[in-house]
Amino acid sequence: MSTKTAVNADEKAETIVASNAKVVTLIVAMVQGVISAVSRKVLLAEGIKAEADREGYDKKTASQMVAASWLTAFKMNEKPEAEQKAFALKSRPDVSKVMALAFPDKPKELQKALAHNKALKDAPKQDRIGENNLLRIARGELTFNDAVNAKADKKKEKNAGGLDAVTTPMERWTNSVIGIIKMHHIGEKGKLTKDEAVSAFQAQIDLIK
Repeated sequence: MSTKTAVNADEKAETIVASNAKVVTLIVAMVQGVISAVSRKVLLAEGIKAEADREGYDKKTASQMVAASWLTAFKMNEKPEAEQKAFALKSRPDVSKVMALAFPDKPKELQKALAHNKALKDAPKQDRIGENNLLRIARGELTFNDAVNAKADKKKEKNAGGLDAVTTPMERWTNSVIGIIKMHHIGEKGKLTKDEAVSAFQAQIDLIK
């Protein structure tokens, strides 16, 4: 069993939910990138729902199981300290997101979206509904039809006017700069300081004629 009961001084029973081995395995696989799928969160959510049903958990108790499993996944990741820190950053409890997918407010809408993605599993990633929109569908913030139509409209706009029709030069420039900053971990220990990065960046800009 994955639960136990503790009795406090007032003699009130409290159910304590332990971690679940199968959910722990899915969490580790998701964080470490072992799973190769349309959505790692979806696979984790499916595993959570299956284990919750097997254990007879409701949404609240299942959420406690997931939180406990995430902690176990972190503790069992016996890697060098640097990799431990990287794991910790990647595996900050995302319980609310996977729980939204496991226990959606709009299950029928989410089922249609997931079926749509599975049918396009061999198609380019941009043709499928992304994780953010899957979450919005699960929470009732977006319908399946609206998500599909929005992607179709965006694709038409891009084909009609080229890349600049959907992304401005300034947006692409900003995104590229953000990517460089993240890639080089500017400001972190042992990396370039903010002032050094600005100075080096300005020197390259000055070379533009």
